Amino acid sequence: MDLENKKQYAGEATKDFERMAEEYDVEFPIPPRIKQRKMKALKESLVTVGTGLIINWPISVVLLYLFIDILQLSTLMVSIYVTLCFTLIAVIRVYLIRMFFTKRELDDY
Repeated sequence: MDLENKKQYAGEATKDFERMAEEYDVEFPIPPRIKQRKMKALKESLVTVGTGLIINWPISVVLLYLFIDILQLSTLMVSIYVTLCFTLIAVIRVYLIRMFFTKRELDDY
Protein backbone atom coordinates (compact mmCIF):
# COMPACT_ATOMS: atom_id res chain seq x y z
CA MET A 1 0.00 0.00 0.00
CA ASP A 2 1.53 3.31 -1.03
CA LEU A 3 1.69 6.39 1.17
CA GLU A 4 -1.23 8.17 -0.53
CA ASN A 5 -3.55 5.21 -0.01
CA LYS A 6 -2.47 4.94 3.62
CA LYS A 7 -3.31 8.61 4.21
CA GLN A 8 -6.68 8.25 2.51
CA TYR A 9 -7.53 5.06 4.44
CA ALA A 10 -6.45 6.60 7.76
CA GLY A 11 -8.61 9.63 7.07
CA GLU A 12 -11.64 7.51 6.18
CA ALA A 13 -11.15 5.29 9.22
CA THR A 14 -10.99 8.34 11.47
CA LYS A 15 -14.13 9.81 9.92
CA ASP A 16 -15.95 6.47 10.30
CA PHE A 17 -14.86 6.26 13.92
CA GLU A 18 -16.07 9.81 14.61
CA ARG A 19 -19.44 9.07 12.94
CA MET A 20 -19.86 5.95 15.06
CA ALA A 21 -18.98 7.84 18.23
CA GLU A 22 -21.55 10.54 17.40
CA GLU A 23 -24.16 7.92 16.54
CA TYR A 24 -23.82 6.18 19.89
CA ASP A 25 -23.18 9.43 21.78
CA VAL A 26 -19.97 8.07 23.22
CA GLU A 27 -17.57 10.33 25.10
CA PHE A 28 -13.93 9.43 25.41
CA PRO A 29 -12.57 10.55 28.78
CA ILE A 30 -9.04 11.83 29.08
CA PRO A 31 -6.90 9.08 30.60
CA PRO A 32 -5.85 9.83 34.20
CA ARG A 33 -2.15 9.79 33.28
CA ILE A 34 -2.63 12.61 30.77
CA LYS A 35 -4.70 14.62 33.26
CA GLN A 36 -2.00 14.14 35.88
CA ARG A 37 0.73 15.28 33.47
CA LYS A 38 -1.28 18.37 32.51
CA MET A 39 -1.89 19.25 36.15
CA LYS A 40 1.84 18.91 36.93
CA ALA A 41 2.67 21.18 33.99
CA LEU A 42 0.08 23.71 35.15
CA LYS A 43 1.47 23.70 38.71
CA GLU A 44 5.00 24.18 37.42
CA SER A 45 3.88 27.04 35.16
CA LEU A 46 2.04 28.75 38.00
CA VAL A 47 5.05 28.43 40.31
CA THR A 48 7.34 29.80 37.59
CA VAL A 49 5.11 32.79 36.84
CA GLY A 50 4.31 33.42 40.51
CA THR A 51 7.94 33.43 41.60
CA GLY A 52 8.75 35.74 38.70
CA LEU A 53 6.09 38.16 39.86
CA ILE A 54 7.26 38.06 43.48
CA ILE A 55 10.98 38.30 42.70
CA ASN A 56 11.00 40.72 39.77
CA TRP A 57 9.21 43.69 41.32
CA PRO A 58 11.66 44.27 44.20
CA ILE A 59 14.59 43.57 41.89
CA SER A 60 13.31 46.12 39.38
CA VAL A 61 13.00 48.77 42.10
CA VAL A 62 16.58 48.14 43.27
CA LEU A 63 18.00 48.01 39.75
CA LEU A 64 16.24 51.18 38.64
CA TYR A 65 17.39 53.03 41.76
CA LEU A 66 20.94 51.79 41.20
CA PHE A 67 21.12 52.54 37.49
CA ILE A 68 19.18 55.81 37.41
CA ASP A 69 19.84 57.54 40.74
CA ILE A 70 23.26 56.26 41.73
CA LEU A 71 25.02 55.49 38.44
CA GLN A 72 23.03 58.09 36.44
CA LEU A 73 23.01 56.00 33.27
CA SER A 74 21.16 56.94 30.11
CA THR A 75 17.74 55.47 29.38
CA LEU A 76 19.19 53.16 26.74
CA MET A 77 21.89 51.83 29.07
CA VAL A 78 19.35 51.34 31.90
CA SER A 79 17.14 49.38 29.51
CA ILE A 80 20.03 47.19 28.37
CA TYR A 81 21.33 46.47 31.89
CA VAL A 82 17.87 45.79 33.34
CA THR A 83 17.08 43.42 30.47
CA LEU A 84 20.38 41.57 30.97
CA CYS A 85 19.83 41.29 34.73
CA PHE A 86 16.25 40.03 34.35
CA THR A 87 17.33 37.52 31.72
CA LEU A 88 20.07 36.12 33.94
CA ILE A 89 17.76 35.98 36.96
CA ALA A 90 15.00 34.32 34.91
CA VAL A 91 17.30 31.62 33.53
CA ILE A 92 18.56 30.77 37.02
CA ARG A 93 15.06 30.88 38.55
CA VAL A 94 13.43 28.72 35.85
CA TYR A 95 16.35 26.25 35.95
CA LEU A 96 16.01 25.83 39.72
CA ILE A 97 12.23 25.41 39.52
CA ARG A 98 12.55 22.88 36.70
CA MET A 99 15.14 20.88 38.68
CA PHE A 100 12.85 20.94 41.73
CA PHE A 101 9.87 19.61 39.78
CA THR A 102 11.99 17.02 37.96
CA LYS A 103 13.33 15.75 41.29
CA ARG A 104 9.80 15.51 42.69
CA GLU A 105 8.67 13.68 39.55
CA LEU A 106 11.52 11.17 39.84
CA ASP A 107 10.85 10.68 43.57
CA ASP A 108 7.23 9.74 42.76
CA TYR A 109 8.37 6.66 40.85
